[in-house]
Amino acid sequence: MLVALASLQACTEKFIDTSGDEAAARKEYLDANLIDASYKTASGLYYIPILSNPTGRLVSDQKYLKLIFSTWLTNGKRVIKANTMYHRMGDTISVSDRNVIVGLTEGLGKMRQGEIAKFVIPSDLAYGALNYNGIPPYSTLIYQVEVVSADMLGDENDAIESYLVSNPELKFQTSGVYFNKTLTQPDTDPSDPLTVPVSGDIVSVSYTGYYLTGNIFDKSSDLSVTIDSDGVVAGFEAAVKQLKVGEKCTVLIPSPYAYGIAGSGSIPPFTPIIFDITRND
Repeated sequence: MLVALASLQACTEKFIDTSGDEAAARKEYLDANLIDASYKTASGLYYIPILSNPTGRLVSDQKYLKLIFSTWLTNGKRVIKANTMYHRMGDTISVSDRNVIVGLTEGLGKMRQGEIAKFVIPSDLAYGALNYNGIPPYSTLIYQVEVVSADMLGDENDAIESYLVSNPELKFQTSGVYFNKTLTQPDTDPSDPLTVPVSGDIVSVSYTGYYLTGNIFDKSSDLSVTIDSDGVVAGFEAAVKQLKVGEKCTVLIPSPYAYGIAGSGSIPPFTPIIFDITRND
């Protein structure tokens, strides 16, 4: 379940529980958990650090985060079990024309990679009067959040750079991939069938796909690729375009030229992948 994050915004009176029931329930929870006013921010959010990491990357706007979180009501009912979410800070999602969970965004903005914190979020910084996904109107929410990554693309780039130290034969190309031809065929004239493929050509390749760790996620002995048809990820096609019949290569593909922020099947978001490719015909 994806929970909306939003940039901070002013709240209007219609999102405040005037009955006093929410405030009473929240006070009971705060008192029982020894959370005093020293944890309270100007907006009304309570931010309680659990695990600090002073050297971790700061959460910042427009960076993609990986979070693990759970959510409870003040009565102890868990409304979201431990869940992993990828989100770009600054993006907003609306429910009934309202940007929601502004308190969550405020709390995240105080965190670093590797840190864990608890947020006590009054309803005027959450879903307000909405009855949303099992969360009653005017509910104070308790979030426990771990920032696994404060910059998924930054972490990916660090992993790629580390891999290249021990694999310097892989050279960066303008297509965005890192490429090494491991078996070459002699140069030929353009009329020779052993030339590299052009737009519209259908070629057969075999491949093994694996992560930077070496763990294999896919392989095939006969994949048909139509050049410039968008039938395969951009980085894979960029490598195939450079192969004559019988040639082989290794290509490291950063996630923007592979499966990006969505991932695919067993491949997580923001994951660089490697292929050993042979052009069969």
